[in-house]
Amino acid sequence: MAKQNLQKDAAKDLPYNEQAEQAVLGSALLSSDALFTMLSSLYEEDFFEGKHQLIYRVMKNLTEKNSVVDTLTVTEELINIKEYDNIGGVEYLKVCCDSMVALSALRFYINIVRDQSTLRKLLESVRAIDKNYRNEEIDDVTNFITTSEQMIKDATERRRSSEFRSAEEVSEVVKMQLNKPKQEITDGVTGLTTGLSL
Repeated sequence: MAKQNLQKDAAKDLPYNEQAEQAVLGSALLSSDALFTMLSSLYEEDFFEGKHQLIYRVMKNLTEKNSVVDTLTVTEELINIKEYDNIGGVEYLKVCCDSMVALSALRFYINIVRDQSTLRKLLESVRAIDKNYRNEEIDDVTNFITTSEQMIKDATERRRSSEFRSAEEVSEVVKMQLNKPKQEITDGVTGLTTGLSL
């Protein structure tokens, strides 16, 4: 029990920004464009709060099933998977929705969430290196340094390449855009408008 408490305390002092996480999720609940931006920019583990990870996962799963993503469908899915109470119910989803930001500002909040995630990974790597140093016999200093350097590199690599996505990830986002629910298509026209009125 004492060990579990120590682990919880260690997790508590890791950096995260609850308001930014709420803003990103709330925006994604209320806007399909924000949803696609979030899903193409962040991963579940980028969110610190367990309930935020769960909300993200449900929205991602609904998107993959070509379902509408909003407060109602997310609530229904949370009930189906017996996780509704674990996120604080519809009241907490409303808290997130109340935190929504304009699409033009969303990238700023996404960057906050991602930077905090990278910082957590970096700190966790440093702590792991320190723990290895204290608890393991180091026979090969060069190997220890090389391994430690790789851990630091792995923790920070995504920040440097954060704007780049694999072909698979890009194709998934394009597919989601193409499969937007029909009610979001204005005037029954798909594609790009010419700006000319007839």
